[in-house]
Amino acid sequence: TNPRLVTNDLFDNKYDMGLVSRGGSYSTCRVAEPREICIGTHYRLCWAHGVDKNSLDDFPYQVDIGSFYLVGAFGTYSIECTLGAVCAFNIFGLDFATVNQVLIIDSRGQCGDADPPVASFEGLQNPKRASSVADAPGGGMQATFRLGRSTSGNVGTFRLCWGYNPLRPAHFKVEVGPFNFIEPPEQQGCSVWDNHCYQKSSL
Repeated sequence: TNPRLVTNDLFDNKYDMGLVSRGGSYSTCRVAEPREICIGTHYRLCWAHGVDKNSLDDFPYQVDIGSFYLVGAFGTYSIECTLGAVCAFNIFGLDFATVNQVLIIDSRGQCGDADPPVASFEGLQNPKRASSVADAPGGGMQATFRLGRSTSGNVGTFRLCWGYNPLRPAHFKVEVGPFNFIEPPEQQGCSVWDNHCYQKSSL
């Protein structure tokens, strides 16, 4: 909630702004001058006494407290992994850490649900902690996730959810984007020595 009144308690020094579950589009926000819907370091935190209103019936926020950073993962970013292949990918955002994790859920659920329908792929770790984090080319950060090599699972489109340091499924509140689990390309003339060869069954 923005603007926000101070929490009325013994100290009167806390502002409960709520929870941001979307970091803005990867393509829209990963630019030199991001919009106000994006995570980033381009915000200012302003303060008003909250007693006298101006002519517009609003409080004049005339005190510049300083910079306000909103960090996390960019959204609407599509990930693709192939059945039978190693599944590893990067996501992008700000202020990543190796305690970050991702969770793949069925598209019927929502990121942040108390009991989401967690997807299961034999051979893949889900949820999975970040393998590494680093500065990304062009600014921001990237986090690398290596889930393993899948041996079975239903192909389709799922949701990829992110959490800063989640302890349970409900803590994966940020939706990164679609996770597409696809079939490998059909091959012909497979030999018994080719462990990576795949032929779609006609049955």
